[in-house]
Amino acid sequence: MESRYNIIIIGAGIVGCSVAYHLAKKGVRNILVIEQDKFPEPGGSTSHASNFIFPIDHTEITAKLSDYGTKFYPQLIANGKPCYIQSGGIEVARSSARMLELKRKVGVGKSWGIPAEIISPNETYDLFPFINPKTIRGAMYSPTAGLVTRSVDAAQVMIEYVTETQAGHILPNTAVVDIDVVNGKVQGVETSAGYFACDSIVCTAGVWGPLIGEMAGCPIPLAPLVHQLVYTSPVKELSTYKERIEWPLLRDQDLSMYVRQENDFWEIGSYQHPALFTAPSDIPDPSEAQLSPTMRPFTPEHFEKPLADITELMPVLANAGFRFGFNGLLSVTPDGMQLAGPSSKVQGFWVAEAVWVKDGPGIGKIMAEWIVDGHPSIDTRLININRFTEHEVVSSHVLARASESFNKVYGIIHPREQWASSRNKRISPFRSQQAKLGGVFYETAGWERPQWYKANKALLSTYTVPDRKGWDKRWWDPIIGAEHQAVRHAAGLFDMTGFTKVDVRGSQALSFLEYLCVQKIDRPIGKIVYTALLSPNGGIEADLTITRLGEDHFRIITGAASGARDLAWFTSNLPDGGGVYLEDITSTYCAVGLWGPHARNILETVCSEDISNEAFPFGQAKSIVIGNIPALALRVSFVGELGWEIYTKTEFGSLLWDTLWHAGQSFGLTACGISGYLSSLRLEKGYRMWGTDLHTGFNPFQAGLLRDNSHPKPSRIKDTPFIGREPLLQAQENSQSSVLSCLLIQNTTTPIMGNEPILKNNILLGYVTSGDYGYTVAENIAYGYLPIEHATPGTRVNIQYLGTTLDAIVSEEPLFDPTMERLKS
Repeated sequence: MESRYNIIIIGAGIVGCSVAYHLAKKGVRNILVIEQDKFPEPGGSTSHASNFIFPIDHTEITAKLSDYGTKFYPQLIANGKPCYIQSGGIEVARSSARMLELKRKVGVGKSWGIPAEIISPNETYDLFPFINPKTIRGAMYSPTAGLVTRSVDAAQVMIEYVTETQAGHILPNTAVVDIDVVNGKVQGVETSAGYFACDSIVCTAGVWGPLIGEMAGCPIPLAPLVHQLVYTSPVKELSTYKERIEWPLLRDQDLSMYVRQENDFWEIGSYQHPALFTAPSDIPDPSEAQLSPTMRPFTPEHFEKPLADITELMPVLANAGFRFGFNGLLSVTPDGMQLAGPSSKVQGFWVAEAVWVKDGPGIGKIMAEWIVDGHPSIDTRLININRFTEHEVVSSHVLARASESFNKVYGIIHPREQWASSRNKRISPFRSQQAKLGGVFYETAGWERPQWYKANKALLSTYTVPDRKGWDKRWWDPIIGAEHQAVRHAAGLFDMTGFTKVDVRGSQALSFLEYLCVQKIDRPIGKIVYTALLSPNGGIEADLTITRLGEDHFRIITGAASGARDLAWFTSNLPDGGGVYLEDITSTYCAVGLWGPHARNILETVCSEDISNEAFPFGQAKSIVIGNIPALALRVSFVGELGWEIYTKTEFGSLLWDTLWHAGQSFGLTACGISGYLSSLRLEKGYRMWGTDLHTGFNPFQAGLLRDNSHPKPSRIKDTPFIGREPLLQAQENSQSSVLSCLLIQNTTTPIMGNEPILKNNILLGYVTSGDYGYTVAENIAYGYLPIEHATPGTRVNIQYLGTTLDAIVSEEPLFDPTMERLKS
């Protein structure tokens, strides 16, 4: 037994074993895996998992993790057999809404390269002759779905590889007592078997993860919740079985249930019950648990209705006896996604949590890449451990959102759908005025922001807005389109308080920012720089603005949704020698956006400073006084119109709104929700949005960020070193495999929402990253990355949307104000 290790992994479930395996595959040595229970077959969630894989998901990261699992598990051999049986899987639809959802899933499956097809009730019966086909409208069949034969066997095979290659070993029956952290850096692990020093720790403790995180000083926001599993007695219809599973998996998501064969009996799982929480500290010690610590006592009252419901679909279950049932604990996060990556709070502390068996191999792979190479091979923005703001890791919020997330596991989730729980946490100083205008509030990172204002309904008599129906109309109102046009014709006032605002000061502030940013930051005081930040592989880590306020003083402005993650990126890259000081001033300052052709007319009436184009050009920041309110005005725009972002101390916010509002009434000023800002207005102008059009899967040349619209030649890359510079230079030398392209959808005004496959002669070219109707240009707009040979304006392609095929044409961009006359006037 060594006393010091390169990496210590806490937890030997499927995730911990996968991380160890993939690290060993990448040549890492001196790995220690610590397990509090016996090994093999420890008592975490892996021990009782149902072990099936349905690979298609609406998020690319989860779909590709699951797809990797379908390819990886067959390579593991346990007891002479592969650890995966590709049985295929069926998801049935009882309602027209579910049928539409399955068509949507077939489409995103095509986007991610995962096959699926819609089948009729009778075809469903042919594949799985135990159902009553009259109870369903149809189904989706996934041929690559299947069963991990025994996840505990797969875990054991991976650990055997680690030990056989002398990459490391496992220490079972050993409890972690404490994490040794000194000056914000991991030093080692105190256990019941003694102290072990290490360079890095990977927390894969599953439902116990929050306890380990607390020891390290890194909140791990997950809640252990149960879902019910029941095993029938042996049944006649499966009595002649030869393999563990010979029939496809079956999911009835309208009932929040699934059924699968297990030799000669059925396993039935249910999520139909309420969210049932067990605090991590209340989970019994392995030595005290009768079965497994994560197998909680069965609550039959929660299974009565689900059993009746599933028997309607599968009448054969009426004759089945039931021999065993339990409530199995699993980890659920506030947004339903996994947790992965390095903590920005504790150097050397890594997290891989809330991961199901289907995604275990994929998470192990990207964690190994992250640790060894410095970046994963797939974009991880949706699972990054640092994505949560301070209030989002508070235990009450975690439980409220995790409980709501649990109830959405098998739900039909609209892309614009809002969370109902744990709301009204972060309120802008304009809330009173917004409420009087009938603001319809959506939440991002805790901030309550109007999406549209009911008071603007009268605008619909002035502006034409194409209507939408059914699915496309959910979480939308035609007032959004009217507000869009009001901005273009006069001016709009937007609440931008949710922006994440960070001050950077110190003698090394400039060199620090130059090292992180693609664009040159050493500009005159008052200059605003829009820049990308890159990951080590040259992918787009973030995009934001940086304003120079002094020789050693800079202000970062980034989005509300990406703010926590972006701040973590800056924090994680701080120099060891000091000289750089970061301060999150998000709550200190509120902000409004004033944009439109009359924006200058409005601001001039309440501002004595010269704000003419000559005195206050585009891309500049100035301190001004509005009425009697001190403010900082940034002449930038994400809507493609003349105007400013205006910042002031939060206590002045209400007066700032009122001052601009009253000044703007004679110029047609409209209070506008954030919806048009984030979608239709910016798409007309061709502006990219991080998280949809921009992420680490693409570089700035592909995204069109390093090209001036008036000069087709790519911009010169600055000479000073910055993260991702070498890959970016290589990308500049090589022709891009794909580029972000503007598409105009033909013959319909109904916009698409993202992730739909883009096809040419039924061959996948890419997928839609953003889409909305452009109310000013009267075009149905979509963006997506296309192979360079298909990105020429005029090229015709197809987009598959909800089971229908739409025609689209590649277009020049931007569609609105291509000469920048309005923006820079």
